[in-house]
Amino acid sequence: DEENEQAAEDMSSFDEENEQAPEENEQAPEDMSSFDEENEQAAEDMSSFDEENEQAPEENEQALDDTSSFDEENEQAAEDMSSFDEENELAPEDTSSFDEENE
Repeated sequence: DEENEQAAEDMSSFDEENEQAPEENEQAPEDMSSFDEENEQAAEDMSSFDEENEQAPEENEQALDDTSSFDEENEQAAEDMSSFDEENELAPEDTSSFDEENE
């Protein structure tokens, strides 16, 4: 009798689960639709990343060109500073001649 009672309870539990199954089956396509939308969005995001990665080498080349230009400007600035240094070395000689004239 106890086994029969247990079996009856188990069958009752299975019946409840089977009653819920149609509702769960209706929900499943909606869930799948949501996953499909998420997958489409992920594909779009990946496509965007691919485009950015394709542009990266061009941007890197431009950055190298820019730094090369800065190097040239820095070399020119160093030459200019060297020229100023030479002029400043001559300045005491020039002031020396003024001093002589002023005496």
